[in-house]
Amino acid sequence: MYHEGGVVLILNVGAGEMVYGDIRLDIEKKKTTNVVGDAEFLPFKSDVFDLIFSQCLLEHLPNPGIALKEQRRVCRKDGRIVLITDNAGFWGFYMYGVHSFPVIRFGKHGKYRGSRVKDSHYFLFTDLHLRNLFRFANLRVQEIRKIPFTPLKGQKESLFGKFLRVIPLFRNINYPRLLIIAKK
Repeated sequence: MYHEGGVVLILNVGAGEMVYGDIRLDIEKKKTTNVVGDAEFLPFKSDVFDLIFSQCLLEHLPNPGIALKEQRRVCRKDGRIVLITDNAGFWGFYMYGVHSFPVIRFGKHGKYRGSRVKDSHYFLFTDLHLRNLFRFANLRVQEIRKIPFTPLKGQKESLFGKFLRVIPLFRNINYPRLLIIAKK
């Protein structure tokens, strides 16, 4: 994965306020964004990046397969794509209406606070959905893993969440995110 001089070039697609990555692309300018652009039409030459990362982006795109094809295009041979997205099986999305009622969660205009871009959740994904999308983009999935609930500082996991974690039949519904690692 290393090239010229051992340097790894990392693209963070949909970076928002994150500082991870050499190039941090988002659809609108943020403090940490150094490239403004569309995830479905990446403004880069082909075969440039060693690692492409995105977190909580795929579910907001109207054409996630096209976005993955674009990530594949700008990824170097033997490069990796690592993304984190919503798990369709997570109980909290349905109990609290987090993704089904963005107007309630994000304010009366359906936007994230401080953002000019309207929020839209187009998809929630299962492991199988992601495998199919990555196959469509001609990417080889190396790993798909559920990411457990991690409370924010000062918060505690609910008793309901703890209960679900110990029962094998219900483990999938207690993980809000999926981590996918794929290779070009």
